[in-house]
Amino acid sequence: MLPALAEGLRLPGAAGSGITADVPDRFAPSSADPPVPPADHARPDGPVDTSVAAVTAFARLELGRQERAAAIVAELTRSHLTADGRLLDGCYDAGSGTATAHELIWGTFFLASALAVLTGLVDLRETGFRDTPSEPS
Repeated sequence: MLPALAEGLRLPGAAGSGITADVPDRFAPSSADPPVPPADHARPDGPVDTSVAAVTAFARLELGRQERAAAIVAELTRSHLTADGRLLDGCYDAGSGTATAHELIWGTFFLASALAVLTGLVDLRETGFRDTPSEPS
């Protein structure tokens, strides 16, 4: 939900539609939450989901919340990244027990994207995530 919210806040007219800058903080995890959340909040002692953390980090960058994004990325790279660059401990479906501690390609993608932005290798506007929707033909 956070990436969609980040995108929606940048749409033309979003500021005038009643959406305010504090909205993301109501929906986003707080700084008191662990940087890598459990895959199932009903089972906090169960597997974590690094893919959710990576997507959240990138969305926080889109929202201008660089400090929290950097903290999430630091934890992911410190504790869940392999030497060859794969983000492990992603959880596809905790409920069914399917792929509960695996590399999920979208997690690796969003982590790599967040790292590229945080290190200055890529400008966030060049990621394609900040494009303004084109007018219908």
